[in-house]
Amino acid sequence: MSFTHASGMPIDADLGLATYIAFNGNEDRALAVGDVAMLEGEIDGVIDNLRSGGFEVIALHNHMTTEEPRLFFLHFQASGSPAVLAATFRKAINVLGHGTKRPILGKPGKPKLDADALSAIFGGKPQVFP
Repeated sequence: MSFTHASGMPIDADLGLATYIAFNGNEDRALAVGDVAMLEGEIDGVIDNLRSGGFEVIALHNHMTTEEPRLFFLHFQASGSPAVLAATFRKAINVLGHGTKRPILGKPGKPKLDADALSAIFGGKPQVFP
């Protein structure tokens, strides 16, 4: 897959389009940190697989603003058995290349708020703007 800037300039993989995991510790317990570069449709699958293995998602953001296709970078950390952490990471990156487009759920609009439920939670009537 190739990536381009909005003006058509190619973006080489050497410009930080990398995925990695780094370990520090011993064979019984280690800290793992890393970064996954992915397409938008891969985000949920990667996060779900990492979280299922006890990983914490630290950040999800983009490094560029006009690339096509859109790239996102997820930073994570976890601690535990290096073998288990590595297996979880493998499961998460197996999602890469198999993502889906996010469905359009409907027209955006003003959300409906349950003013009575909010009043009960906060102990006062919420201010609602038209």
